[in-house]
This record gives sequence, C-alpha cells and structure tokens, in this order.
Amino acid sequence: FKLPLDVAVAAGQDVILGCCGSTSKFAFLSFLASMLQQWCFVCFSSSGLDAGLSVVTPSVLICDATLRSIIPPGTFLLRVEEMPRIIAERLDLPPSPRANTGNLANLIFTSGSTGVPKAVTRSHEELYAFLWIYAKAVTPDDAVHLAYQPYSHLNEQLGTVVAFLQGTCIAFSSSASAYADAQDMNPTSIQGVPRFFEPLLLAHDRGEVTKEDVRLSFGRRLHSLAVGSAPVGRRLLEFLQDCFGSSASCSVINSYGATE
Repeated sequence: FKLPLDVAVAAGQDVILGCCGSTSKFAFLSFLASMLQQWCFVCFSSSGLDAGLSVVTPSVLICDATLRSIIPPGTFLLRVEEMPRIIAERLDLPPSPRANTGNLANLIFTSGSTGVPKAVTRSHEELYAFLWIYAKAVTPDDAVHLAYQPYSHLNEQLGTVVAFLQGTCIAFSSSASAYADAQDMNPTSIQGVPRFFEPLLLAHDRGEVTKEDVRLSFGRRLHSLAVGSAPVGRRLLEFLQDCFGSSASCSVINSYGATE
C-alpha cells in the first residue's frame, strides 16, 4: 500500500495510519514510520476504537483481527500478527516524497475538561521541534526508558521516539506491571500522570513504606522523573521531590500536558 500513500502525500493530502492496541514495539514502529514518511498517526484505545472511527477513517489500520467487525468498509487492514514478518523482510522501499512539514502528523483523542473526547491535531513541524530539543539532552550511560503508558497518549509516543533518537534502550511494559518491571529493568527515566505516582504517597502516609523504599521502587539508576499531563497537587510534587530529587543524579520535573 506504500506507493498509493506516497502519491497522496505528494499531492498534499493527509495519509492516516491508525493503530489500535497496547504500548508495544509494533505501535512504536508504526509511529516512527509515520514520522519518517510524513503520514498522520493516530492510536486508538481498544475501548475507544468505535468512537474514534466515527471521527476519522484511517487509510491503513493496524489492529488485532478480532476487531474487523467494526472496521469501516474500504479500510486497508494490517493485522498485528503480520508485523513481525513485514519487519523481518526489511523491504527495500523507495524514498518517500518531500512533503510540507505543516501537514497533519498526529491525532490525539482527549476529553480535556469538557468530558467529551475531541481529536487534537499536531503538525510534523511541531513534533520535529519537540524531538529536536529533547533528542540532544544528556543521558546517562546504558540509559533505559520504561514505556508503560497507553500508546494513545502523546506523551508516550514522543517519549519512545526521543529514547530511540538518544540511543536509549526501550523496555515495553504496561501500567499494571510497571512497578515490577522497573525492579528488573532499572530505568534511567520514567514519566507518568499523577495517579500513577499517587499510590506511593498513599502507601507512605499509611506507614507501609519509607521514602527510601519509594526511591528504590523504580530501581537504583533513575536519572529523571517527569509527572504531568494532568494537574499535579503540590503535596504529591513535593513528596516526589523529597524521595527522588534529594539525589543529585535525579531530576524531578512537573511537565505540561503535551496533548492539551
């Protein structure tokens, strides 16, 4: 399907590559391919696929075959199970045409403060500017990024690409197993929304863990911790700064929502 998509890009049209599923190397490679080819990438959550497809129709959709019943007719479907074969073939594809960096690069569905999900758009120029800044950041030796947030979040999409550009190892996980996986992987960077870190504060308030226990909850090599993409309470931020920022080798950042 690549050549017809290239023709569309050359004509200034938006080619939309859709992906439905959890955070994985296949979702990451799909986003990376979209950046390289100047396509538009949109990641749907499994629970929000039906609503998302009522707003936008992907040119190509990567998903599990079990979801075929709700896919719009005429959509080119690429099953997740086929991705390893496609990657293994290392197809020798021609270079994509040069396109306008103002073209649509990303659609993120967010409810914001209204409760009704909306498709927020980002251009390639905006994403390039973000990646150019962060890709040059200093990282520790043998850096490891723990990718556990849903890939429908722009924060994780950009986080994995930044890690890739920095030459960082990407460890794919999930919100359910992130704490346990961190003990095995010893990540050097981690990012998340406030509710991911709030259980640590609650456990400390109940006297179940010490601040030293919290500091070691993500291993012993943490270089940076970012919390944001939603309002961060002062007490939570100060708690994280006390636990992690007390070490000269780790910075705690209150980040702004990349989607909003």
